[in-house]
Amino acid sequence: MRAYDPAPDPATTIGAVLPDTLRVLGWRDYHFLEAIEVVERLPVADREPALALVSEPGIPPRTAIEILRKLAKRKPAERREIYRLAASEDPRERSLAKTRAAELPPMPDPRLASLDDMRRRCRRMLSLYPADPFAAETQELLVRIEALRSAIAVAYRALRDREAAELSEAHP
Repeated sequence: MRAYDPAPDPATTIGAVLPDTLRVLGWRDYHFLEAIEVVERLPVADREPALALVSEPGIPPRTAIEILRKLAKRKPAERREIYRLAASEDPRERSLAKTRAAELPPMPDPRLASLDDMRRRCRRMLSLYPADPFAAETQELLVRIEALRSAIAVAYRALRDREAAELSEAHP
């Protein structure tokens, strides 16, 4: 049972916390009402970071509300970790925060796609210019790119395995 709060602080009411940017992102009044209902289940300290997590272009209102519902069901420590990731300077961690909050499998590591592109370009260069004076250096670069890609792929698989284990522990 929730304790009755006779005089809520106006600065912590949901209306004060809901970002004005949501209306610009296509939120309608009924989305706000539904979000308010969900966000009120969160502790006051969690409301602003939860809304910040879903208040960006590209997250439709329905998806944002579903993410808020999933956050409300999580343990406080899990929510704190998601908010920590969301506040990171690393775009991969920010993406991981949204992925965890939405309870989705992690997105592919964008570094792998970049390295695949580099690898294709090196191979193309070697096929077009096999007698080039820099062909040996290009081949060495290709070997280094492949080694780096392999190392990143192994690290990424380990991260995915940890994420899957955490999700299965959190939601048996």
